Amino acid sequence: MPLLANAAPVWWWSLPSLSPSAVGTTLPVITITGLFDPATGHVTVAEFQAGDTFLILDLENDTWIDQPQFDTEKQAILDALSPPDWGSDRTVGEEPDGWNALIAGLDIANIERISDTRVTISFPLSFSFAYNSTTDEHISGGFATPVMFNTYSDETEVLIPTFTIYLAEEVTPTPEPEISGGGGVGHEIRYRRRRQRLEEATSTRAVSPARIFDTAPAPKPAKAAKLPDLAAIQAARARIDEMAAIAASQQASVANMETLLDSLKSMTNEREITDAMLLLLTTIE
Repeated sequence: MPLLANAAPVWWWSLPSLSPSAVGTTLPVITITGLFDPATGHVTVAEFQAGDTFLILDLENDTWIDQPQFDTEKQAILDALSPPDWGSDRTVGEEPDGWNALIAGLDIANIERISDTRVTISFPLSFSFAYNSTTDEHISGGFATPVMFNTYSDETEVLIPTFTIYLAEEVTPTPEPEISGGGGVGHEIRYRRRRQRLEEATSTRAVSPARIFDTAPAPKPAKAAKLPDLAAIQAARARIDEMAAIAASQQASVANMETLLDSLKSMTNEREITDAMLLLLTTIE
């Protein structure tokens, strides 16, 4: 008799095989909006130094980690924009007051989680005033670890789009690209962006063609020499002579008065004194 012949039947359920979940492997996408938007924004050194500037990081395919963990991990955002792995394409030696020299000293209190998908980095006036660069600075960034994301758990770097702080607003046009001879789509896109910025600059600032294409502007016509007003000069000289004569007359009157006063001191005859007094009064008048 077979073993367990009278035993109750045993039921088995076939469970589906558990394959690795796609959750946690979808790469988050970070975009920059606002003034620093690489596609439309063109922040200059002067605009950055004026202060009240923000770097806005918007997130897709994931959410930023929740509070209060976010506050404890803020340093990771600064690290994502700082040397040695990220930051400006200009070294501290090349730009001692540039991005790489200052970003490490930014207070993490200036980083805020605005929503599940938005983080802002504000630059205080002390940072903006200290910033200075002698050329364009191209800043790139990225997260080497997934610590800042709620779902993503892979180790593939999550990149921050490169943005630029331009030395000046003026844009130098680039030559027409040769699409068929190399350079590719990326070169064409960069050309179109620069061309767009050139058109914006010329339409809002009335930049002369000579300034855009580095050609010498036409010389301005020389102003006609203004002839002196001889009548006015002669009248002024006559007035000066008149004033000099009045001054000389006044000096003579003073001298005469002093002489008469000295004479009065030595006079004893009443008639002489009377005549001298009358002469003195005449001189004063």
